[in-house]
Amino acid sequence: MNVPEKHKAVAHAWIDGARVEGRNLKDPRPILNEWRIIKSPTWKEDWEYRIKSTKPSINWEHVSPEYVALAMDENGRCALYKSMPTVREGDSVWNAADLLHRYADTFASLEKGTCDWKDSLVVRPSTVSEKAAAPSPTTAHAPTPKLEWSKTLANGKRVSFADAEKAVAELGEGWRLPTRQELESILDLSRHNPCIDTAEFYDTQCELHWSSSPCAWNTSAHWVVGLGLGTVTNFGVSDNACVRAVREGATQ
Repeated sequence: MNVPEKHKAVAHAWIDGARVEGRNLKDPRPILNEWRIIKSPTWKEDWEYRIKSTKPSINWEHVSPEYVALAMDENGRCALYKSMPTVREGDSVWNAADLLHRYADTFASLEKGTCDWKDSLVVRPSTVSEKAAAPSPTTAHAPTPKLEWSKTLANGKRVSFADAEKAVAELGEGWRLPTRQELESILDLSRHNPCIDTAEFYDTQCELHWSSSPCAWNTSAHWVVGLGLGTVTNFGVSDNACVRAVREGATQ
């Protein structure tokens, strides 16, 4: 097919799998002057084509309910926000009033989208928030166990996952590695270095800490949570991270 020069860039993107929108510039009927998805573009000279603009997306069911919005900055990096962010004149990033956000690139479900970053704001669907907040009928009246945390183990040193499990086992019955969610629950993102209540966790190392949560795509890797800046990423079991143990205490 002979593709006009002005359409070649979009045509190449379409061949690579991008969705394309088109509109007829000369047709007097308004419906054909509007942008619409073109499944099999013919690259006509009197048509205008563009790559369909998409906003970033994420599986909100995997995101803590405290985050209410997702947006992309000028460099294409996506972040989750606890309050609705805005863009000020001259800024290259979104800003939230409480300054609390976390980067979303650790979520496997994140799709960055193709829109202009200033048009990238996505608000958490209310149905997902309601679902997350709604108690299960079978557990609504069950008491919540209060977690008891150990001091930092292994003399505060970074150790392999196997050594972390060994250090926890030495504490005795009931102690275990915390899940990723449990580690994130003790973060205080209004602080940094460390981002945690130092009165309660006085010996905290500003390092990544092992969780018991394996990565879905690789059972030889586990999620680690940084108690310095709140970073969440993943390590192979032969990598080294700090370790703190947890156990269920009295119910509350």
